[in-house]
Amino acid sequence: MKVTQEVNSLVNRHRMSKMIWWRIPNVKLLLTAKRKMEKMKKESQNGPRLFFWLITLSTLRQLLSVSLSFL
Repeated sequence: MKVTQEVNSLVNRHRMSKMIWWRIPNVKLLLTAKRKMEKMKKESQNGPRLFFWLITLSTLRQLLSVSLSFL
């Protein structure tokens, strides 16, 4: 009985984290930035633009970790 309760709580926590994950706008920003970066890698080998997106991505990751710590 106790094991199933633990499993259920884990599953629920996972569901909640998924829901929260999509509600945070930073995550959507992070995903779009990631997509744009992948697109640019395919299109061209522009050093500066790729570098810019790498910086943007790392900044978004920092923002995300900060916003997650407030939850």
